[in-house]
Amino acid sequence: MESYEQTSRIGILHLDKKSDSVLVDIKNNEPNSDCKTMLGSKVINSCPQQMAKIALNAVLRVANMQNRHFELIKVEGKVGRRLENTESIKGMTVSKNFSLLTNAKTSSRC
Repeated sequence: MESYEQTSRIGILHLDKKSDSVLVDIKNNEPNSDCKTMLGSKVINSCPQQMAKIALNAVLRVANMQNRHFELIKVEGKVGRRLENTESIKGMTVSKNFSLLTNAKTSSRC
C-alpha cells in the first residue's frame, strides 16, 4: 500500500506542474457554454442548455480551490421520466415508497 501512495503522490505532483489555474466567473456564460459543448458531443442530445447548467452547478457546489469532492455528486435516473424533468437538488433526497393510500404523501423535517 505504501508504494501505491508514493506513486499517487508522484503522479499528483506531475499533474500539478502541468496544470493551469483557471478563474471561473459564475456570472460569465463561458463555463456553461463549455459544459454544453462537452455534454453535447458525448451524452446529451436534448435539453443541452439545461443539462449544462445542472452539471456546472453540481461541480461548483462541491469544489473549492483546496478540495474537490466530486464523489458527493450523484446522478439518479427514474424509469419512465423525461430528460426535460431533470432537476438539481441541493442537499439530500430520501426515496420513500407510498404503499397504502392512507400513508402520508409528503415527508418533511426528516
